[in-house]
Amino acid sequence: MIHIGITGSTGLVGSHLNHYLEKHTGKYRPVLIGREDFEDDPSTRAEHGTGQGKKLIDKLKVCDIIIHLAGLSNRADQNEIYDTNIGLTKKILDGLESFNLHPRIIFLSSIHRDKDTPYGHSKKDSEFLIAEWGKKNNTPTTTIVSVHIFGESPHIFNRSLEPYLG
Repeated sequence: MIHIGITGSTGLVGSHLNHYLEKHTGKYRPVLIGREDFEDDPSTRAEHGTGQGKKLIDKLKVCDIIIHLAGLSNRADQNEIYDTNIGLTKKILDGLESFNLHPRIIFLSSIHRDKDTPYGHSKKDSEFLIAEWGKKNNTPTTTIVSVHIFGESPHIFNRSLEPYLG
């Protein structure tokens, strides 16, 4: 059985991925990594060497693969986007490093990685951090660069397409 950690498992892509994996329980076991798992826990500093929560560490320890989907894409405070997205990536990598864990990491990036925005920078910088971690640890990493991902809500789809339709 392959244990697959999914960050952002309640988001659009993550929820569909989880649904797929649950249909294939003989081969895959999803390990859902939610927002609460990323919360700092100073009481675990001595045990883990970091302020990371025990929940995140315990989940990382069982993963054969981590699919990193979590992050922010739109907020009024643009710095919050960058800080949150990089922070999530660093917490994953720091947790793996703390326990010498080497699961394959698959990261969902975006074509916006090349834009001069906090979101674009967060995607590009996360790609770099993950790739460097993989090289250092001789562990495979994959970055998937997606184009626009639209959900089931048509008003979001239509609003997102309008600038491209002229």
